[in-house]
Amino acid sequence: MLASKVSVTAAYGFARARRVLLPLTAVGMLFASAACDGGGGGWQAPGKGQVAVLLDGRHSDALNLLLGGDVKGLTTAADGTVYAMLDGIQRIKSDRTVQSLRPNLTNGTSGLVALPDGSLVFGKDHTVQKFGRDQQVSVLAGVSGKTRSATAQVPKSATAADFRFGDQAVTPVGVRPDGSLIVLDGDVVWSLANGRLTRVYEVPAADRKTRELVSYPAAAVDRKGTVYVTSGPPARTSKFAHLADVMAISPDGSAAPVALPRSIAGVKAQPGDLTVNALTGDDADGIYINAYDHKAEYVLHLHAGRADMVARSLYSRQTSAYPDVCNLKHPVDAEKVPCDLPWPMTYRDGKLVLGGKDKYFLEIGTK
Repeated sequence: MLASKVSVTAAYGFARARRVLLPLTAVGMLFASAACDGGGGGWQAPGKGQVAVLLDGRHSDALNLLLGGDVKGLTTAADGTVYAMLDGIQRIKSDRTVQSLRPNLTNGTSGLVALPDGSLVFGKDHTVQKFGRDQQVSVLAGVSGKTRSATAQVPKSATAADFRFGDQAVTPVGVRPDGSLIVLDGDVVWSLANGRLTRVYEVPAADRKTRELVSYPAAAVDRKGTVYVTSGPPARTSKFAHLADVMAISPDGSAAPVALPRSIAGVKAQPGDLTVNALTGDDADGIYINAYDHKAEYVLHLHAGRADMVARSLYSRQTSAYPDVCNLKHPVDAEKVPCDLPWPMTYRDGKLVLGGKDKYFLEIGTK
């Protein structure tokens, strides 16, 4: 999958959006989401190649307030439960009921990753924090409110408890097969395990004037331990990162841009020219990518040097107005989605969930 080795710049923060996120006004609470079709027969999960509305707010005032806010993180646990960092940690269960586990935790958080033991980790206040199965929050790495200086040399390894991260967002993005947690810290990628931080990658200082890493949600880890990050023009510019800017960091520390095909069936633009919104790992050695061009928005599956179109929304490129609802009463062809594709994304075992910025969550069946 890797091409020739390159060096890139790292930076921080949320992937720069192409439109403004709606304000978050909801308070965390327990509620049940009604069937999206509003009628009898219940909800039907999408089959392979189909998309359905997983959650929306048309039948619940509480849900209507909650959705459409700034989703700080989205992840899927081993049992298939989806968690969203949105006005606290929200658990989206298999029956599509939503339970608030930790209201008002969202402010200042970045990323959300489910660990094998069922706990959740996220970045907050220059630390990596854990929401345990006992629903208690503890700090795994970093010192709250403390950062290292901009000129400080980053060590190869350090004790996690007293280490000072940089002054940018600290973001967990995934777990490697050995159980280590991958964390983005500005221009550094760390592996966190057994109370220690080990440097996985650091962008050379000479490159940081022209390139930087885009943090959540434009980063992911696949099931083989490869870390995917998106490098792009500095945030101070008006330019955006593209698919050609996605690089892979293998478990041995080597870094290179992902290999791209010359074309993708159903996409007219050159693959490398697509603008990247979000990434998430698949169950093997690839990633799902939410990206767009001037004609449409896509979800692509990039794996083994090839790319397949999983979903396509033509709506987002046909008008500058974005509706609050997605009027799908039943699953439809994922290549003909009649509404916008939300992001971030999370995937596990044939279920790709998209949520954030819109007042609905979508589910796409991939197998």
